[in-house]
Amino acid sequence: MTTRGITGLAALLAAALAVALAAPAAQAATRTVTLKNIAFNPKKVTIGKGDRVVWRWRDSGIIHNVTSSRFRGSGNRSGGSYGVTFRSAGTYSYRCTLHPGMNGTVVVRR
Repeated sequence: MTTRGITGLAALLAAALAVALAAPAAQAATRTVTLKNIAFNPKKVTIGKGDRVVWRWRDSGIIHNVTSSRFRGSGNRSGGSYGVTFRSAGTYSYRCTLHPGMNGTVVVRR
């Protein structure tokens, strides 16, 4: 390879690296699940790795919780919000232990 070819290749690589470094990093998304009428809405959310799910209590003083064997739960509460950032792909089932049938799923894509 000639000096001219090496110089051209180096310039091309430097330009590609500059573009890659200047590109903004993907920003994590947040999905909201509402607790209302003794139900999670939506019942299932699909997110990417690093995204966050926030549960918001909107059930007029009724106590609920978000409980899962795969992430730390919210504890019992009747208002406010609780959030979890999901860093690993998989399916995460959760439920309210106070209300049978009140359950949901978070699917984290690879």
